[in-house]
Amino acid sequence: MEEHLLNEFEEFGLTPNKRVLEKCIELLKKYEITPDTLVNHWIGYAATKLNDEAPSLENMILFEKDLSKELSAKTKVKSEPLSESPVIHNITTITQIAEDDELLVGYGTPVRKYKVEKKRLSKSTWLTKHRGVFFKVKYSPPPFVCRPWPYRNLCTHLPADTAAAVYAFPSFLLFSTLYFQIGCREKILDKESEMGGDGGSRVPPLLLQEYGEGERTLLLLSSVGAKRTSGLEGTPQNKRLAGLGQTYSVHTPSAFSPSTPGTSSKFSTRNNAGEVVVKYPADDAVINWTRSNETWEPDIQLHGTAETKLTTKYNYMFSRLRDKFDVLEEQINDLGDLVKRKLGIDDFDPNSVLKSVETFHTIGRICCDATSGSRLNTSSLLLEGTRNTSSGQSVPLDVSQLREFSFFPGQVVAVEGSNPTGKKMVVTSVTTPPINPVLKTDVSIEGRGPLNVMVACGPFTLPDDLEFAPLVEFIQQVNALLPHLVIIMGPFVDVKNKKVECGDLDYTYQEQFDIVMKELQSKITNSVQVCIIPSWRDVHYRTVYPTPPFPQENKAPNVNFFSDPCVLNVNGIFIALTSTDILFHLSKEEIAVTPHGSDRLGRLVSHLFSQQSFYPLNPPSEEMSIDLEQAEDHCKLSFTPHLLFVPSDLRHFIKNVSGCVVVNMERAVKGFCGGTYSRLQITGEGSSVQIKAEIVRL
Repeated sequence: MEEHLLNEFEEFGLTPNKRVLEKCIELLKKYEITPDTLVNHWIGYAATKLNDEAPSLENMILFEKDLSKELSAKTKVKSEPLSESPVIHNITTITQIAEDDELLVGYGTPVRKYKVEKKRLSKSTWLTKHRGVFFKVKYSPPPFVCRPWPYRNLCTHLPADTAAAVYAFPSFLLFSTLYFQIGCREKILDKESEMGGDGGSRVPPLLLQEYGEGERTLLLLSSVGAKRTSGLEGTPQNKRLAGLGQTYSVHTPSAFSPSTPGTSSKFSTRNNAGEVVVKYPADDAVINWTRSNETWEPDIQLHGTAETKLTTKYNYMFSRLRDKFDVLEEQINDLGDLVKRKLGIDDFDPNSVLKSVETFHTIGRICCDATSGSRLNTSSLLLEGTRNTSSGQSVPLDVSQLREFSFFPGQVVAVEGSNPTGKKMVVTSVTTPPINPVLKTDVSIEGRGPLNVMVACGPFTLPDDLEFAPLVEFIQQVNALLPHLVIIMGPFVDVKNKKVECGDLDYTYQEQFDIVMKELQSKITNSVQVCIIPSWRDVHYRTVYPTPPFPQENKAPNVNFFSDPCVLNVNGIFIALTSTDILFHLSKEEIAVTPHGSDRLGRLVSHLFSQQSFYPLNPPSEEMSIDLEQAEDHCKLSFTPHLLFVPSDLRHFIKNVSGCVVVNMERAVKGFCGGTYSRLQITGEGSSVQIKAEIVRL
């Protein structure tokens, strides 16, 4: 349990001490929860109340109080015993209920009252309860984005840009038994005259409008939150619906959208801007970030395959299955030659050779057996051999004799073991391709002062707006420090932005991007060299990896556009870059058994160097579209660079991995607050390079 808990913490870059782990295990047993549930609760608690502080014994005591409240709130909602099967009503049956109850009231027959409980829920899911059964309801953007809301003039208190809307399952109208988190103090209706009927006894048909058909039906609920009244004169009180007319928080998109008043202002009201969160080397020396040589401009060149093939028009993702196989086959053969030299052997044996006692070496690519589960585990490990060595056959791997290992889908490894049955290979050792040393070149910055670099990765605007306040702040920092080189990685117009998702833009995607680029180029001082790296998440551009550079038209003289990924040669200093979150994707797919306290993030980075690829995962993450033929030329990392930037949603770090300084500065925006960026000072003499770096809050 302790190892499982530690792995969950390490996924977020946290390494709690032994006392904290003991306290966590105590909480697991006390509340009967799993390690991943505990860690997820902690990450949310630390982000909202502790400014992402690392777990300590004092913090865990406060965290326990919050955890117990949250877990106890979840257990309060219990289903009542059902006297009959649950019924979901539509507008016809609601009317029928009202008429039946009026008839019962006329005969003096009491109508059953339903006890309804309220539950605190997340921003995307709520419950409605009828006859003791809770039904899930999800929020959706209001329909009048596409068509006007026909009854807005009847509700004077309804904000012009909001409406009460829910998705109900499946094509039924759920009436006003809906309860939501407190988030909006607006009242849609508070006068009988505005409802055109009794506020509590009837659901006013005039204000109940159904949109769409099929599995999901959109419903406007205008009576939620209305005051209870005794009914219009001459109208009997509907007692079955009477308990539903109590005052609750009104559900509008503004109540649960991230753009509610206060959330968008969190960035401007932050109080930790400029805080240094990581320093490399970890000493107390103060770094002078002032530019020493204002006239010197670094020479920036693209290293490796020219981007002409990427910039010309081509049909990406149109590769034939045979061509994809040839790319993967060549990758195994190239890395296999390196492993043979490392092991000192002449050739590999087929993976299916029948040998019960004698061990042998074979090479292949790690795959997942889909029949044993959708994700890689020790029961679903397969080694897919090459066409020349193993005729392309796959063999299951038994790794029970290994004391430690690390596997992920697409990894090329050589294994040693036996195959006593011819159907399963018992592995005794695993060999990964060797990591090439850092490329030695003549560094030509001697006598010109240190090279100052600033690097940031998008998105550069909060998730609920397109105002780009974090980008403006970063540009101000650039103009204040005047570094020699600034590297800005996308996304710029993020496909995951809420306004982009719902189409709430004043411009087209391309026009929005052009505005951002124009402002960026005009605001940054001309003496600063700028490198722009795209992202597959840029909604206006090609959603393929490797991503071609942005078009070169109308660019300023000090601005350079490069592809994602790329390797830059800056006066003999090699800087590798990718805006894709390969570390997070690897962390979700990797399975590992390692010694306690091992560096998980460093191990993930070492996979890139060992596999000699910016993206060695295959099959890739579901959100990725990789063109293997282009990746063969533009995603190789055939040597270890001096610097590697891998921005990720995992916790920020600066590490020395196999002689390379690896920087994960996270992103310029984290939630609704400012994220982080990195600044570096590089000096060199001959073939040696010295790097000082910091990660700073924006």
